[in-house]
Amino acid sequence: MSDHAGNNSACAQSPSVTACGGLETRIKRAPEDDDPLFVTTSHPPPEEPSMPTFSRPLRTALSSAVAALTLTAVAATPALATGTTSTVRTLTTTTTSSTVAAPATDPVLVNPVVWKPSPTWNVFTAPADRDVLVDWPETPLDVAGGFTLIGGRNVISTGGTVNFSKEYHVTGEAAKDNRCLYIAGNAKAQAARTIVLDGFHCAGSNVYEGINFDSKAERTTLTLRMRNILIDGVKTHLGAVMGQHDGGDAFQTWSGPAKLEVNGFTANNLDYQGFYLQPFSRGQGALGQWNLANVTLNGSRTGHAYLLWLAGTRNGTTSTSVRITVQNFRINTAPNLSWKAVWNKSQWPDLTVTQGLSY
Repeated sequence: MSDHAGNNSACAQSPSVTACGGLETRIKRAPEDDDPLFVTTSHPPPEEPSMPTFSRPLRTALSSAVAALTLTAVAATPALATGTTSTVRTLTTTTTSSTVAAPATDPVLVNPVVWKPSPTWNVFTAPADRDVLVDWPETPLDVAGGFTLIGGRNVISTGGTVNFSKEYHVTGEAAKDNRCLYIAGNAKAQAARTIVLDGFHCAGSNVYEGINFDSKAERTTLTLRMRNILIDGVKTHLGAVMGQHDGGDAFQTWSGPAKLEVNGFTANNLDYQGFYLQPFSRGQGALGQWNLANVTLNGSRTGHAYLLWLAGTRNGTTSTSVRITVQNFRINTAPNLSWKAVWNKSQWPDLTVTQGLSY
């Protein structure tokens, strides 16, 4: 592992803003603390529940729109276990929606620890009482298993591109070996806090999971904000039994979060699912408000499963119901597969569903 300790003298500082390598983030510092603390903790990802299985838009300013992205790539076919199948496909030309500016309600980081993701530092465990600034490099990153962030207090991550050069075979699960980003909460309950993921790009044709999120013990207190997210495509290995698959989600959540705020999320070329939401996988009980705005889920032209699935009910009164508002939420399905846009369709009358993939 490379040495991540050291000072940050190259960062231009003001009382409330730090500009570091082109990354500008609001930070409140203690008078005696001249620089963020670089923490070198690295641990294996925690045990996860079994899976039932733009361009980089932000640094110091937001562009008004993301240009059309043309990506043509043929996925390598790995050795598969008996009874599994895989498909080879071509990613199609897509255009993301306009970028969304950061709201004033984003947390102000206080003396944050700084994580600089790299091929040698792809797992970061933060102390529960420390804010975290995630400082992604300008160039795309490629490492087996993608990147894992565990714990912390308030977290701000701006930018970041993960582009797998191949299908990795390390754990035997493509959903873990070729997953762009896994975010997990603290192991013990904490005060209310916010995680901001802004401008993350999951690129290329070798992605089996986009973004996975698990609140752990913070299901009733943690807020997750995602803005300006772009997923080029997500593949899956299908098993011999119906419903059996390895990978296949652009965004999957277990256990919460208490509040989910999505504003600007485009996922293309989805071979299986888009949003797979399991807020009650670690217990039932009331959650806060979920707001899903400016979301586009584009299924693969060769077919897909349900592109939006909520394990629970929407806007109900039971202990497994979540209050969810949507605005400009679009789902584009393959020809003759509009019935696989969302489950349960009756709970989502305010979605826009297009059949035939006009994107």
